[in-house]
Amino acid sequence: MCSIDYFTSKSTSYTIKYKNLNYNFFPVSFNFKGDHKNYPRSILFVGQHLRDFETLNYIIHALKNKNLDMNIKVVINPAYLQFLKNKNFLKIYSNISDYELKTLYQNATCLFLPLKDVTACNAIQESLACGTPVISNNVGDNSDYLTQECSNLINVKDRDNFVDTIEKFVKNGNNKKMREAARKKALEFDWKIIAKKVNNFYKEVCF
Repeated sequence: MCSIDYFTSKSTSYTIKYKNLNYNFFPVSFNFKGDHKNYPRSILFVGQHLRDFETLNYIIHALKNKNLDMNIKVVINPAYLQFLKNKNFLKIYSNISDYELKTLYQNATCLFLPLKDVTACNAIQESLACGTPVISNNVGDNSDYLTQECSNLINVKDRDNFVDTIEKFVKNGNNKKMREAARKKALEFDWKIIAKKVNNFYKEVCF
């Protein structure tokens, strides 16, 4: 469903980084449950590659002490469970289907993803495609495709700002403008658009 293409050429000035996604599989949900009285707001963490588990555990511990009406959902490979603390405070998902993952994205108030570094992240793109805003670190290439309209980028060492930003999302609930902006931004990386850009790149460097 999702792939990353990364090209560099030392003999020229070309550096091109493209990411594409099947956006028909990751649609916006028109049945968002994050604000319904029977569905507590949820924040979602997905994956393990280059995830900053130390910061993640700090955030979880801080949120636990705030007694907010929310769920923290974590999608992770079982081999990485050892890096998680406060497991009893989390709803943990492993070995789930693509359809279950899609539903988690669609019903999340936001995706929060503390990272050590990043070029292009599947979880971020999938979240945006579902219209779910992103809170992540200002590291790597995050700023290339995460804008203030659809995300919050936190300075790497500012963990308390991470916590405060999540708290605001939980208290304020569904931000329709951010959800619309997230989907709009994601569509810039549709397969058809990226395929054309990659094709043009090859034509430029090879002919």
